Amino acid sequence: MRAGLASLIKKRDELDLVGEAGSREQALHLVQASKPDVIVMDLRSITAEELDAPKAVRTASAKSRILLLMDDSDEGEVFATLATEADGYCLREAEFDKIFSAIQTVAAGEFWLDSGIARKVVKALLDTMAILATDPQDFKNDTVESDELSPRELEVLSLVSKGLSNLKIADKLGISAETVKTHIRHIMKKLVVSDRTQAAVKALKRGLI
Repeated sequence: MRAGLASLIKKRDELDLVGEAGSREQALHLVQASKPDVIVMDLRSITAEELDAPKAVRTASAKSRILLLMDDSDEGEVFATLATEADGYCLREAEFDKIFSAIQTVAAGEFWLDSGIARKVVKALLDTMAILATDPQDFKNDTVESDELSPRELEVLSLVSKGLSNLKIADKLGISAETVKTHIRHIMKKLVVSDRTQAAVKALKRGLI
């Protein structure tokens, strides 16, 4: 994939390919030496080390902009990747014209988010708003006996990370949608996050799900 993308970049007069790397170490060395305007990255897996790679690259060249290529099949991985705080996110299976547009947008100092990824983000935001809108005081008044997630909460969180709605989680676990909302509120409090997206990301980083 890297070779194919490099070949296409070389064919565009507007772009200048300064190098390519197949490992984190190679990338850091290349970035430090060339200080590119834009760095196109593709994380190999959603692990703590891989998710830290964009930060390490940015440290090596603070002015470089980062465009991450990603997959949107697993919602939990989508949110974990978004947490890297790159300057743009594009689906790796996108046509090169779209990737080219993403590179240009990021290079111009603007943010790029693929429409397919944006839909998942909006859906997660609406689900969180639905949880908090039921009764604004519920979130403040909920009490939890322990900071550790219960087996049921881990089940709920695992399904949240896969993109299931509250109703689908309820159907799958044989509980009510209101009970699902209560579990998610407890999860958010225990993980000290403000929405279900952050909860999924934090759980993935900790290896809880």
